[in-house]
Amino acid sequence: MEAEQGLLGTLLVDNRVYDNIAGFFSAEHFFTPIHQEIYAAIEMAISQGKTASLISLKTQFSNHKDLADLGGGVYLADLAGSVVSVINTKEYAKIIKELYIRRALISGLKDVIDQAYNSSDLEYGKVLESANKCLNDLSDDIPARAHTASSAMISQTNQHR
Repeated sequence: MEAEQGLLGTLLVDNRVYDNIAGFFSAEHFFTPIHQEIYAAIEMAISQGKTASLISLKTQFSNHKDLADLGGGVYLADLAGSVVSVINTKEYAKIIKELYIRRALISGLKDVIDQAYNSSDLEYGKVLESANKCLNDLSDDIPARAHTASSAMISQTNQHR
């Protein structure tokens, strides 16, 4: 929650930091639905060449029930007011995205486990397909490792020679 609030607050304080995360981060990575909506609104304004500010968002979300439950405009002001530094933008985004990937992986693999328990011996291929699909769907979001297992083993072997 703190990383989500930190990222949103930072974006409200300085829209220019959006460029640091635009290529790898999206609204779906947020856990909190209202934060997804706030980020999407910020992203939309910036992509249209407008400024995403506390005032513009306060107007846009003035009748939003979820935001009202959090305190409405005061919550948005708290997001912007709690920013200590805009330097952490990319780190906040990485944390939020990592947690998103974990949630998606847990959910997807839980479904695969349930399917494995409930399928007959003849359907194991479908279970494997489901597991592969789950992992493949997330593969675009998971950063590539610097080494594959085999290249790491070769590297280790060469170091000990």
